[in-house]
Amino acid sequence: MAPIAESPASDTRAGLSLGTPGDVSRRGPAPPATSGRPDRQRSWRFLRHLIVLTLLTLPFWMTDLDLRAARLFHDSALPGSPWRGEHSRLVLALYAAAPSLGVAFAALGIGWIALGLARPERRLRTWQGLALLLILATGPGLLVNDILKETVGRPRPRDIVDFGGRETYLPPLLPGETLAGTSFPSGHAAAGFVWLGLYRVLRRREVIRARLALGFGLAAGTLIGWVRASMGGHFLSDVLWSAACVWVSAWLICDVLLELPAREQTPDPVPLARTGRRLAAFAVVALGLLVVEPRHKEVRLELFTDATAPTRRLRLHSVGADLVLHPVAPRSGAAAWIYGFVEGVTWAGGRFELTQSRGSEPAGELHVEVSARGLIGPAHGRVDLRIDPRAFDRIEIQTANGCVRLLSTPCATPPGAAREHCQTMSPEFALTGTASCGETG
Repeated sequence: MAPIAESPASDTRAGLSLGTPGDVSRRGPAPPATSGRPDRQRSWRFLRHLIVLTLLTLPFWMTDLDLRAARLFHDSALPGSPWRGEHSRLVLALYAAAPSLGVAFAALGIGWIALGLARPERRLRTWQGLALLLILATGPGLLVNDILKETVGRPRPRDIVDFGGRETYLPPLLPGETLAGTSFPSGHAAAGFVWLGLYRVLRRREVIRARLALGFGLAAGTLIGWVRASMGGHFLSDVLWSAACVWVSAWLICDVLLELPAREQTPDPVPLARTGRRLAAFAVVALGLLVVEPRHKEVRLELFTDATAPTRRLRLHSVGADLVLHPVAPRSGAAAWIYGFVEGVTWAGGRFELTQSRGSEPAGELHVEVSARGLIGPAHGRVDLRIDPRAFDRIEIQTANGCVRLLSTPCATPPGAAREHCQTMSPEFALTGTASCGETG
C-alpha cells in the first residue's frame, strides 16, 4: 500500500499532517505567504484584539457588573462559608484538578520538542513545542502570577465589604493601596486558557486541530473561572483578563519571538542567529522581572482546639506586618481566626510561607508562623487575630518588623465585670513588636 502522504487525497489533509517545511513535496504546497506587509497586518490584528478587550472591560468600570455576577454565588444564610462553590464536591474537585491542565500542556510541548529532535523531517515540531513551553511560562507564569497578581493588589470577592470582608472593591486594572489581594487576574483560569496557545501554534497548518484547541481552551478556562467565582476567589473580569494575558503571550511568542508563520511558509529556515538574539533578549527581560519582584502572602487560618486534649498555649510569630489582637471569640466557633497579609520585595525567588505545628507536651501548644524563604527585604502588612481568650492560658504574639496591638481586653466586656471574672477570662499575654502602634485599647 502506498503511503498516505503520496496519495492524491493527502493534499486535502495537509492541515492535519505532522510534517514540516522539510517535506513539502510529500504534503502538497505550503500555505501561501501573505503578500504586502505581513508585519503590519499582524500588528493590526493584535490591535483589534486590544480594542475588543478594552470595550469588554469598560462595563466593569462603568457598572457594578462584577459585583452583580459575584452575588449569584453568595448566600449569607449558608452554614460556614457563604460561597456556594465551597459546598460542592464537584467544584472543589475541579479546583484541585485545574493545575493538571498546565502540566498536560507542558508535557505536550516537551513531547513535540523530542519528536522534532528525533526526526529531522519534522523539525517544525521542535519550534512548536518550544512555543508551547514559552507560552505556558510567559502567560500563566510570568504575566499572570508573577507580575499582575503581585503588583495590582485587587482584593478577592470574599474579602470586600460587600460580602462580609473589610477591603474596598476595586475595578479591574486599578491598583490597590497595598498588595492586600491577589484577585487580578485568575491564575487557575489561565491554566485552562493556556490551551488557546495551541490554537495559535496550529492555526495555519492544522486547522481542524487548531479549532478543537480553541474550543477546548475557551471551555476549560471559562469552566475554571466559574469554579473560582463560585468560591469567592475571583471576579468575572479577572477571568476575562486571564484569557487576554494568555492570548497576548501566545501572539508574542509565536508571531514575534519564534516567527512561526515564516518558518511554516518558506522553505528556507529563519536565521538561527536572529532567533537566538531574540530569545536572549527575552530571557534577560524575564530574568529581570523574576529576580526582583514584589511578593504577597495571604494569611487566612481558622484554628480549633481538641476538646479531649485542649491546646492551652498559642504562639504566633511573623517575619513582618502589624498584628492586631482581638480577644473575642470568633463567630464561627473556632478558638482563633487569623486573617490578613504580609508582603515585601524579594530577590531570586524568595517567598513567604505560613506554617502551623502542635506541641506534644500535655499542656498543649499551637505554633503558627509566617516566615520568609530566600532573600526578602523588610516585610510589612497587617494581620488581625480574633482569639477566644477562654481557650488559652497564654497567648504569645511577636512580629519581627511591625507592631502588636491589643485592641480590647476581656475585662472591658461585660462592663463592670468582677475582678474574679476578669482573671478567669484573661490569659497571660506576651506581645512583642519592633515599632509603636500607639496606645493599647
